[in-house]
Amino acid sequence: MEHKKSVGEKIVKCRARFAPPLSQRELVKRLREAGFDISIAELAEIEAGNRSLKQYEVTVLAGVLNTTAYQLLS
Repeated sequence: MEHKKSVGEKIVKCRARFAPPLSQRELVKRLREAGFDISIAELAEIEAGNRSLKQYEVTVLAGVLNTTAYQLLS
């Protein structure tokens, strides 16, 4: 659970780096456009550390957030 929480915290920090910061709604919109069918509720669960991510989900998230999968997972 601790690893999932740290990934969620990194996603929140990545969203905050955008100018203006990305809302959960905007991130979900961009993820859907990139082929990751996710809801705002699911994103909230990921950010809270209550839902794990599949490999392809990490890859899409990293691309949309302008980071790498390694940085999200390490």
